[in-house]
Amino acid sequence: MAGLVFLKAGDIKLVAHKDNKTYMQPGVVESVEDSMSLKTANLPDGNSAYDFELVTGSDGQVVVNLSSFQPHIYAALIGAEYKGGEELGLQRILSRTVPTTAPYEIDLTDEGTITAGFTPIVHDATDSPFVKSETTPSVAGEFGVSGNVFTFSSADAGEAVKINFEITTTIDQVTVPDETNYPVYEMTVAGEAAMIDDQSVVKRDATIFDAIKLTGDISKPKRSKDPAGWSFTMKFCKPRPGNKAVDYRVES
Repeated sequence: MAGLVFLKAGDIKLVAHKDNKTYMQPGVVESVEDSMSLKTANLPDGNSAYDFELVTGSDGQVVVNLSSFQPHIYAALIGAEYKGGEELGLQRILSRTVPTTAPYEIDLTDEGTITAGFTPIVHDATDSPFVKSETTPSVAGEFGVSGNVFTFSSADAGEAVKINFEITTTIDQVTVPDETNYPVYEMTVAGEAAMIDDQSVVKRDATIFDAIKLTGDISKPKRSKDPAGWSFTMKFCKPRPGNKAVDYRVES
């Protein structure tokens, strides 16, 4: 095998050992780094200043860095349930200002269809709650709602308010169980490399990790105005009978 330089991080595929369910994520992998280390034990030698060092096994891990958060991969790694394309409620929290002139209404039609049966909450700037009125609001601190339109009394003209409501829309959902045991996967990383002495010669390659599962902490990217990537670490598990822990293949 000639000297190589990697041109791409590669695309990943996960196949669950328990049911062969497959997850694939091309295009957003920033980097993939695998490493291995030996586990050793020392036995003292009474006739030497140096101990015997015996190899007792090996450890390995794979660190995957993605340029964006992938909810379906997140769900797969932690053994959660992932559902896509369902019509469900999604809560919203907005800051608005009551108009200074009649009608004293805040129209949230642009936000989508407000869920029937969900009780909206309205607070003022100091977090004091408004009272929902079944008739046209007539005093300060009252609000009414019909469809997507919130109505206030003239006494609250110009008042800054905070509104919590729910819309019904098509969503993707990840539900985390109370107890979970991280599932074991076969992971394939497929990409490209080039000859170190002639980068115009491109070689397709793939690495198969027979048995790996999530290790350490995993979390979604922090919520911030600055976009951030996402990463997770997988540890090597005992490979299945007849398989190797790592199988690296590259075009000749």
